[in-house]
Amino acid sequence: MSPAPPPPALSSRSRACILVVDDQPANIQTVGSLLHAEGYDVMSATSAEQALKRLRARRPDLLLLDMMMPGTSGLDLCRVLAAKPSLAEVPVIFLSAADEAGLISAALEAGAVDYVTKPFRGTELLGRIRTHLALKAARDQLQCLAEEKDELLSLMAHDLKNGLAAVRMHAEYLARHAPGLEPKARQCVDTISHEAVRLSECIGELLASQAGGPQPLHLTTVDIGAIAREAVDAHRPLAAAKNQELTLEPRAAAPCLARTDPAALRQVLDNLLSNAITFSPPGRPVQVAVRPAGLEEGGPGLSIRDMGPGFTAEDRKRIFKRYGRLSACPTGGETSTGLGLSIVKKLIDRLGGTLLLETQPGAGALFTVGLPAAATGALAPPAQTSPAAP
Repeated sequence: MSPAPPPPALSSRSRACILVVDDQPANIQTVGSLLHAEGYDVMSATSAEQALKRLRARRPDLLLLDMMMPGTSGLDLCRVLAAKPSLAEVPVIFLSAADEAGLISAALEAGAVDYVTKPFRGTELLGRIRTHLALKAARDQLQCLAEEKDELLSLMAHDLKNGLAAVRMHAEYLARHAPGLEPKARQCVDTISHEAVRLSECIGELLASQAGGPQPLHLTTVDIGAIAREAVDAHRPLAAAKNQELTLEPRAAAPCLARTDPAALRQVLDNLLSNAITFSPPGRPVQVAVRPAGLEEGGPGLSIRDMGPGFTAEDRKRIFKRYGRLSACPTGGETSTGLGLSIVKKLIDRLGGTLLLETQPGAGALFTVGLPAAATGALAPPAQTSPAAP
């Protein structure tokens, strides 16, 4: 299904419809003549009740509203419109003889976008109308683009999940029906299956995040060393393809406990490792170190060191911004979205941790992640770590 075309911009004023609400017919005639001369379609109402009937029949692009009217006042009508989702986006400009500062403030608080006092100058009123119609057209277009983006994202996610399901199915078939695989080959098959599951869950988290904002964290006591080993093992083939030695210290040790969300921490590690491998030259090492609590550096954490180009002073000003393009380039034909480090920073902030960077141009970079210490209690059982939404 192709996305719906965006709504026409209101720069073509003949398409714009304006509802004028005033209990004095003479005022409606004056304003209506001015608007007709400019090519606008005009509807009119002499009371709030009549205005609501007009609005049910046709939604205008803008509403000019008198403040003081018998029965329901313009201020009350504005509040009613602001409470209705179908009408809240219609810009309301008050056109009233009342010029007390308190009434003007109340009008803006009720949801009006502007306030013009009578007697008014035609050029001023028309200028404000054009401004707010243009703003509304821009908002409408942005809303349409956002809906198209969400639809495209859903279609891509559907296709990706289907593809990953096929990858997982074939990996599991190999694991069951190829008993003679060498240990290294079997480990590769297991990694393919595991990563297919993890990426499918990542896509689900992404869609949930798009629908309702960041997903809640699930903080628990975890062994960050085990998560680091899992992430390093998953990235080792990528490093090997560039003749890079990817090491973890200590490789086997007592559990290093922290209070964190294992899925969010795995996503932090994946992004930092991916960046280190992507931007390090072939043959240069990438080192991961796990730091237990109680050392001079503070609480539990880990670090990722590479021997790539490092970051310039200019890079550091925008390093954690979304789509931030930095001076370094991928060294093996990889692609980079400019999102990885911004995701890392957001996740670390949500986890209540710290993220430090030590770097010199041409001498690599060292990212150090600090995490809250584990509370007294049992270590949580190991679980599949699917990335959390940033």
